[in-house]
Amino acid sequence: MSQKKILKRHSASMGTNAGCLAYYESAMRFYSATPWRFIESMVPFAVYPPDASAPLVASVLGAGGEEYGLGVYRGDDVFEHVRALTNGEMGVRLSSKIDALSCMFEPYGRMPKEVRAPILRAGAKPKRDALAPWAIAKRPFKTPANPTDADLALLGTLMDAILAALEKKILPLAGSFETALRIVRTEGSLEVSDEPFTVPAPRQRPAPATLMLDRTALARLPIMDAAWHVGCPVAPISVADMDDELRALVAVAEPNGIIVGAQILHGERSLDAAAFEVVAMFSKLGGIPREIFFTEIEVRDALAMHLEPRGVVCALAEVPSPILMEALTALFGHLSGERPPSSRRRRSAR
Repeated sequence: MSQKKILKRHSASMGTNAGCLAYYESAMRFYSATPWRFIESMVPFAVYPPDASAPLVASVLGAGGEEYGLGVYRGDDVFEHVRALTNGEMGVRLSSKIDALSCMFEPYGRMPKEVRAPILRAGAKPKRDALAPWAIAKRPFKTPANPTDADLALLGTLMDAILAALEKKILPLAGSFETALRIVRTEGSLEVSDEPFTVPAPRQRPAPATLMLDRTALARLPIMDAAWHVGCPVAPISVADMDDELRALVAVAEPNGIIVGAQILHGERSLDAAAFEVVAMFSKLGGIPREIFFTEIEVRDALAMHLEPRGVVCALAEVPSPILMEALTALFGHLSGERPPSSRRRRSAR
């Protein structure tokens, strides 16, 4: 998760003085101990925090020598998310649903002022070039935000427990999930132990519902001799008083990358909404392109069942095409006020 996307409005939720001091001290001990020298970077292991009935997943970062810290994943589907992440199968919907925390270390002078609150409330006064902990929380379908008191306490507990487990040489074999680390708090101190562990079976969930697109309207539209590229990535922008994750739906036409439609979407059903918006673009232009290249499999699958029987090619692109990237960059720049919008926006692609 990008640490540059922190929202200023969350700064008021940062921890209290005592909680921030405990978190800060734990984080600095963690950094000084350099646990990444002994643990393979970004390989996950299971952990039971104090009084927890369900495990979460942690991974120590830093063996690659670039970013140092701790990543934490939690929630009912945490093992499904971690499996998809480690196997390179993290689709758009799964990445949006993930519930995660991280604590990284950055030069204090480079941190935005709004995320320095736990350091200041801890009473610490690091120099500008000194490394300090920077914690981020990512809630399902929300933008990255500053952590709560409970988040800071959990991060501090996990960092202390990992160091204790390393000292006792009982840290679970990263990535195997054959054992889990159990953390117990007794009279103000932490006790750690390892225990046999089996990954819970994936939850049974119903198949996603077929979107009720207007098939009659689609059937009336002719097939155009055209090719579109459609993307719906997370937008690196925020809206005041809204912490929903935003997505930018953009469709561009070959060969010149003319933007045929653009829409900002938000909420848990944003990818479903994207499919309906693409159909609206078809109707507005009076036809359906013969080829469509999608960057999000969820949007592709929602439309392919309706379009492929008519001979429309609905392909999945591993990466956005250059013309789609150019359009997205122009749109993001315009929305953030950094550059004017593309002069080619919304011209007819027929």
